[in-house]
Amino acid sequence: MKTTTTTYLFIFCCNLLSSSGMAQTRSPLYFEGKITFNIEVTPTTDRYQYDILRRVAGTISEFYYKEANERIKNPDAVSIDMIYRVPENKVYTQRVGNDTVYWEFCGVAGSKVLNYTLTPRKEVVLGILCDELTIEFDNRTVTSYFNSDTLKINPDLHKARTLGNDDFTSEKKKALSLKFIIRRSDYIITYTATSISHEKLADDTFFIPAGKPMVEWR
Repeated sequence: MKTTTTTYLFIFCCNLLSSSGMAQTRSPLYFEGKITFNIEVTPTTDRYQYDILRRVAGTISEFYYKEANERIKNPDAVSIDMIYRVPENKVYTQRVGNDTVYWEFCGVAGSKVLNYTLTPRKEVVLGILCDELTIEFDNRTVTSYFNSDTLKINPDLHKARTLGNDDFTSEKKKALSLKFIIRRSDYIITYTATSISHEKLADDTFFIPAGKPMVEWR
């Protein structure tokens, strides 16, 4: 599985940039902080065993968001640290047992959208009533549960991030997800928020560790 499978938490890009690479204009209207997710995996064919999927996806994910910059820490997964940076429109991934940082440009075309449905007031997550957005792509189906008043984002900051169809999903939801389900032909991965922390994040939360070799992900 490509590392970009988990980047749908990165519900990760155009912004006014400062010399440090982060946006100068900060709005209290939009979410900034950390969301912790529980991860569940379900194989649906014999292609992947449960233990393999569990090792790849992990069991917990810590998601940090600030003005469309994103970071995902997966302490027990194959991809242990993933950073999306608006200035470069790239996602940087570090894998367990490897100092190399793999980068991928996020301005390439996403998957083809075949159909989508939006259902208001569908499910409650963390006591929050959520709308449901289901998008059928040519290679997967993604169902997201969100509340635009709780984890509101500015979709204009995501327009350049076409890889993973983040531009499309962000425009439809205008919020980060409290729960989402990725269904592929061989497995299902479910991310469910277990806690939300509204907090100011330092710009260096999204800095790439210095001194590490960098290679383009292919």
